[in-house]
Amino acid sequence: MIVFNGIAITELDLLISIGLIAIAFLVVKVILIAFGRRENKQSQEAPLLQAETADTSMQNKLTEIWVPVSVAYGSDLEKVEEVSLEVAKRILSKMKKESKGFEPKVLYNKFGRSGIEFNVVLQIEESADKFEIIHRLIKALAKRYAREKIEFSAQKMDIYIKGFEK
Repeated sequence: MIVFNGIAITELDLLISIGLIAIAFLVVKVILIAFGRRENKQSQEAPLLQAETADTSMQNKLTEIWVPVSVAYGSDLEKVEEVSLEVAKRILSKMKKESKGFEPKVLYNKFGRSGIEFNVVLQIEESADKFEIIHRLIKALAKRYAREKIEFSAQKMDIYIKGFEK
């Protein structure tokens, strides 16, 4: 317990106060950024806000999409990579959403609980298309993996019942 100006403050009160102050700073930053976006970019009044706005507007033009996928252990990873890239390229080409100078990637990143996890990485020019591309990619990967006999990972569990024999 801390006593400040005759008021007893517990550690929990202190943590809550610090948390509220941090939230207040975040709210102020969001408001300033939103306000800065409305300002004319040529204005000299808020150069820091303009710089942040310029950075975010560039990000909106080129958007990377990371789609997490997991395949079963024992899958041929070369085949998985080849098929995934073919599907990703075909989706972007069909939708006419290819980003110039960027090729889709497959990046393996983890030995998961039930399979090998990776991301299919795409880049598009309009962030508004992101969800439709993810939707189409997932459907196309599922269809193509089924045809190629590539198994998605699924958590598997063996259950043994005592006294029950095969």
